[in-house]
Amino acid sequence: MHSQNFLYVYYAFNSNRKRYTIPVGGEGQSGDVDITGVGDLTFNNSSFLSDTNGPDAAGDVTIISPGWITFNNSSINSNTNSTGQAGNIEVNAGQGVYLTGVGSQLQAQTNDEGRAGEIIINTPHFTLSETARITATATAAATNPESSGSITLNADRMDLAGTVGVFAETQGASPAGKLLLQPYNPTPDVINPTLDITLASGAVISASTEGSGHGGDLQVLAPESITISGPGRLAVETSGSGRAGNIEMTTQRLTLTDGVTVSASTQGLGEAGGITLNAEDVTIRDGAQVQTNTSGAQNAGDIKLNVTGVLDIDNGLIESSTEVGSTGRGGDIAIDPIETIIQNDGRVAVLSEGDGPGGNITLVSDRLILNNNGQLIAETLSSDGGNITLTLQDLLLLRHNSLISTSAGTAQAGGNGGNIIVDMPEGFIVAVPTEDSDIAADAFEGDGGKVNITARNILGLEYRHQRTLFSDITASSTFGVAGSVTLDTPNIDPSQGLIELPANLTDQSAQIDRRCLADSGQGQSAFVVTGRGGVPPSPRQVVRSETVGLVDLAIYGDTPPVASADIALAPSDANASASAPVRIVEAQTWRVNAAGEIELIAQEPSDATPLSVKNISC
Repeated sequence: MHSQNFLYVYYAFNSNRKRYTIPVGGEGQSGDVDITGVGDLTFNNSSFLSDTNGPDAAGDVTIISPGWITFNNSSINSNTNSTGQAGNIEVNAGQGVYLTGVGSQLQAQTNDEGRAGEIIINTPHFTLSETARITATATAAATNPESSGSITLNADRMDLAGTVGVFAETQGASPAGKLLLQPYNPTPDVINPTLDITLASGAVISASTEGSGHGGDLQVLAPESITISGPGRLAVETSGSGRAGNIEMTTQRLTLTDGVTVSASTQGLGEAGGITLNAEDVTIRDGAQVQTNTSGAQNAGDIKLNVTGVLDIDNGLIESSTEVGSTGRGGDIAIDPIETIIQNDGRVAVLSEGDGPGGNITLVSDRLILNNNGQLIAETLSSDGGNITLTLQDLLLLRHNSLISTSAGTAQAGGNGGNIIVDMPEGFIVAVPTEDSDIAADAFEGDGGKVNITARNILGLEYRHQRTLFSDITASSTFGVAGSVTLDTPNIDPSQGLIELPANLTDQSAQIDRRCLADSGQGQSAFVVTGRGGVPPSPRQVVRSETVGLVDLAIYGDTPPVASADIALAPSDANASASAPVRIVEAQTWRVNAAGEIELIAQEPSDATPLSVKNISC
């Protein structure tokens, strides 16, 4: 049987829709169609149909314009209904491509053993509006073991402004094709640096499987930056037995904002896909979400963030979860930036609302900052909680009701609390005691989990038996056995910075210089107390005969004067005025007067005995 290949062109001019059939022969590969404009091209109520019904490939459709190419209620369809490969669809516009209207679509489809064609759009500005669609589909009747047609969108700006979609899907045994989004290529060797995607509510970019075939992958690439915003979705999904594809985003700066959702999910027997974000800096803010999910028996996919700079989750979400009624396990989340900030109700979570256990969170970072209800949680409603492992360098800061939790049984049901490991031997954990920021591994009916913390110091958090309005570290259980909390905070090693003292004390006798001994001739000294004594009461008074030795020292002028008969002045002072104090002169010698008394005198008379002092060699 000969293959029959046709290219049908329906073109509307002045509202009159006509069909043109381009013969391509009964056998062999059909011809290609190239449409090249010198200005803008607009197709109104038009359609291009390239089919193959035999073993030979259908022709390609290529449309080129230096300006805008607009499809208004118009379509290009490339199909294979046999073993032949469907044709490719390529649209190149120097300014933009615009699909609008109810019936506008670009479609590559396989209904048999043949492979679906590729769809390629290359333009600076790409827009889908109303209900326009771009699809590459392997139907339930398709049996090609290779991937079906892929979709490549090269545009600096992509606006999906309606209930629109870009779909690479399989409904049967054939695997779905790949979705690739990247900036405009003005020449084959040049790619622009930035990519900006806006998704309206109801807009979807998806690679999915509804059958046994594997779903396709979704890649978003740009050399410098990617910004994806709006309440639409980018998704890889499986609702059959086939495995869902994966999502990969690679750039230097990645921003997800304004409620956009990036998801990988499974609803049936097929395994969920994973999500990988590769960037220097990643910002997830203003309600944006990155999530994997299972609602069936298979495990949810994993999420991995390879971030070399800063991860900022500001009122955003990274989550792997299981839904009510599911039996699959939650996926794992792995993050490794230099600095991680989770703030303003931002959250990184592995949750289980089904029967399967929750996933785990692993974070490696120099600094982790949770602020204003920032959360890092691995919680379950009724199954065992997941685990959280934090390997940090400098700082873990919790402010304003922030939370790290592996609690289980949050629906007041069973399940043991998960474990929390914080390993930062050179770093500090800091919280404000009155701000109710907690680290908790609690349970309701099950046993509490384990909290193991190694840090240089913990400031502002205290271990308590249950959570309070203060900043707590807990591992409690309402009806089960409490978990354990181990805090290894060596602070400062007391042995560092100290000088080791000698074991033997110094011989004090060796510290005395024996050359200065007072009677070195006899080798000994003596100190003799002869009773009360000191100096005379006044420099003008002499020692009284009735006292033994000298009287106590008194302040000059405090002692009442005695009778002049009791005062003996030295000859040099005989004519001194009684009203003026006598100048004190150091005694030079002594003598015994006629009454047998000893006198110290300043001048040395002939009969005085000089004071002698033994010279001491020092």
